Amino acid sequence: MTATTAGLSYGRDNNKPWQESLEYYLQLPEEPADKFGALQNLTLVPDMQAVVMRFHVDL
Repeated sequence: MTATTAGLSYGRDNNKPWQESLEYYLQLPEEPADKFGALQNLTLVPDMQAVVMRFHVDL
């Protein structure tokens, strides 16, 4: 399996610290070689991708 994450983060560290970030995640698993029967025509472990946005504030 190969997984990659790339992102940016920005924030302030003052009397009310905050931070925001935007990330992209990509996962590329490998199909098992020993599939049999009806499973041979199916994708058992599909690729996955996600975009994550976070915002954090200390109150």
